[in-house]
Amino acid sequence: MKLFFILRHEGKWVAEGHGLTVTGKSLDELDRNFKNLLKEKGYRGKLEIQMSFDYSTFPHWMTQFHPYYFNRTVLLEINSIEDK
Repeated sequence: MKLFFILRHEGKWVAEGHGLTVTGKSLDELDRNFKNLLKEKGYRGKLEIQMSFDYSTFPHWMTQFHPYYFNRTVLLEINSIEDK
């Protein structure tokens, strides 16, 4: 299953989509929080989380750099409630 989120940074990483908001101080923490929240919401199996950066929050002076560096795909597998 693929899930799509919009990603931004406002002192912490914030991903929003599907009526959910996931945050993390680092990208690693964001990924862990994704897995925990999706597990709590009942998602199971292999999940592909696609995050597209919200360029309206992107500093204009940085637009010269490659925007694809800010898009991410994370693969998660959630097998059961006990899965950590």
